[in-house]
Amino acid sequence: MPVKGVMLELTNLCNSHCPYCYNRKGLEKSWNLNELKKISRKLIDKNFRLFSLSGGEPFLYPHLVEYLKWLHKLDVKIIFASNGLVTIDNFIDVLKETGSSVQFTLDSVDKDTYIMSRGVDGLSRVLKTIDKCKEADLDFTVAITINSYTIKTLDKTLKFCADNEIDTVHVSEVKGVGKAKDNYSDLELHPLCDLYELLYKYQKKYSPHVNIDFVNDILVGYLGLRDIKRKYYCNALCGNLIQIDPFGNVYMCENIPDKLLLGNLLNDSIEYILTQHENKMSCYLNNSTKCDTCENFHICRGGCRAYTYAKTGSFFAVHPRCNEMLNLIEHIRSDEEKGVITNLLFMTELNYLAGNMNGFSKWV
Repeated sequence: MPVKGVMLELTNLCNSHCPYCYNRKGLEKSWNLNELKKISRKLIDKNFRLFSLSGGEPFLYPHLVEYLKWLHKLDVKIIFASNGLVTIDNFIDVLKETGSSVQFTLDSVDKDTYIMSRGVDGLSRVLKTIDKCKEADLDFTVAITINSYTIKTLDKTLKFCADNEIDTVHVSEVKGVGKAKDNYSDLELHPLCDLYELLYKYQKKYSPHVNIDFVNDILVGYLGLRDIKRKYYCNALCGNLIQIDPFGNVYMCENIPDKLLLGNLLNDSIEYILTQHENKMSCYLNNSTKCDTCENFHICRGGCRAYTYAKTGSFFAVHPRCNEMLNLIEHIRSDEEKGVITNLLFMTELNYLAGNMNGFSKWV
C-alpha cells in the first residue's frame, strides 16, 4: 500500500509542559527552511499528499507562514496538531488561504484539571483561540488526552464541545512512552475504569452534535464499511503514513522508536526510507497476533500497538483493553437490536460514505 501522508514535526519547541508528552529529545531543534522545503519536495514527488504539521508546537516554528504558502502551491492537504496556546490572530489569514485545518488540544475545560494535565495555566488562551477560529470560520477540531485527571471532567469537556458546535473530538488514552513513562503511575486510569463503555455512553449522549472519533471508528468497523484486509488499527502500521522529527529521523510510529525507525532523511535517500518502510510492513503484516482469528477483528483491528507495547512489552500481545472492547461490541449489538442507536449508525455510515469523518478515520 503506498504511503499517503506524513506527520512532520516542524520544531520540538513547546510552550506547554505535558507530563505525558511522547517527545523526550532534550535538544531544542527546528527545521532549517531550505532543508524543510527540500525534504518536502522529495516526499511530494513520491506522492505524499497529506502533511500533518506538529511539534512541539508548530505555531512556534519561525518560518511557518512562508513554508505554508510554499507548501500550498504544491497542492497538498495541510492539517495541524496544536496546543492552542499561541495567539492565532497572525495565522488565521494564511490558514484560510491554504485551506488548512487545525486540531487543538483541549484536555479539560476545568482550569485546575487542565493545569494538571498540560503543566501550564493556559486554558483561557486555548478557549480564546477557539473563539477566534469560530469567528473566522476556520476548520478546526479538538483533541483530548484521556488520563487520570481528564477522565473526571470528560463529560463537562464534551458538553462544551457540543454547546460550541465543535463536531469532532479526537480522543486517545495516555501511553507509557516518552515523558509519560516516568509519570505513568500518576497518569494511568484506574484499573476498574471501563474507558470504552464510557466513551460509548458519551457518544450516545452527545450525538449528533459531537462525534468522538474513537467510537465512530469502531462503528465504521461494526457496520462493515472498512477494508476488511486492513490488518492494524492505526494508519502508521497500515502503511498510510510516516512520522519525521526535526532531526530528520523517520519512523512508522514515533511511539515505538526502538522498533519502527526507518532512517534519517538528512543522511538517507527517500528511496532507502521507503524500502525500509516496505520491509518493516512485510515483517509486521506476516507476523500474526492472537487477535487475527477473532470474529470481531474487523471491528477493532487489535487496538493501538503502541499502547499494547508500552503496557506488555510485546508488539503482538493482545490489547490490554480487549475484554472491554468485546463487551462494547456486544453492547452495540444489543443497542442495535433494541433500535436505540438507529440514528447514530445511520449518521456514522452517511458521514463515512460522504468522506466527512475527521480524525485519523478519514484517512482510510
